[in-house]
Amino acid sequence: MAEIIVKLKGNELARKKITKSPFFFGSGPSNDFQLENPAISNTHFHILFDNFQYKLVDDSSTNGTYLNEQKITEKVLEPGLKFVVGKFTVEINDLHDVPQVIENATGPAAKKGSFRSTVQLSEGDLQNVLQAALQKKDKSEFSDPSAHAPGQSAPSSSSSRSNLPEPTGGGGPNMLLIIIGVVIVLLLGVILGKML
Repeated sequence: MAEIIVKLKGNELARKKITKSPFFFGSGPSNDFQLENPAISNTHFHILFDNFQYKLVDDSSTNGTYLNEQKITEKVLEPGLKFVVGKFTVEINDLHDVPQVIENATGPAAKKGSFRSTVQLSEGDLQNVLQAALQKKDKSEFSDPSAHAPGQSAPSSSSSRSNLPEPTGGGGPNMLLIIIGVVIVLLLGVILGKML
């Protein structure tokens, strides 16, 4: 998981994992990383995970955020970049990792009603979804149309559609297979993410 490291004169003062987006840095108590210092604004900058990359965005801070002695307002983060905030050096490591929780994603994918919005689930949530999908499959009322109870006549075959099960709100067996496939892919992503 990506982490933010703050140094003063080359000595590490603090570090913290970036567990959400946006991740706020400043002197105020409501920030995710609080560093009390007169040179640091209440909310100095924030880090976003957007469009598969991290960005540092200055929040109109009084003293600014600098990269290579130039004041920046927004910068896509790359390995090895060091920002200056007041007298402090700020580094962000492990940029290849994705934050586990994205609370307020930004960008076109996060607009209300968009089916492209990012959804992140914990391992427990993924297991619950898989169990629910499997239970739905077990309770499914779909049966072989040619099967019938003893003593009853076989269903008429006046049309090929009459033997098909009625569509349900759940989407039927094909939807179940899609859900199970998505859950398996998500579980593999979580497992592989922990191994890296």
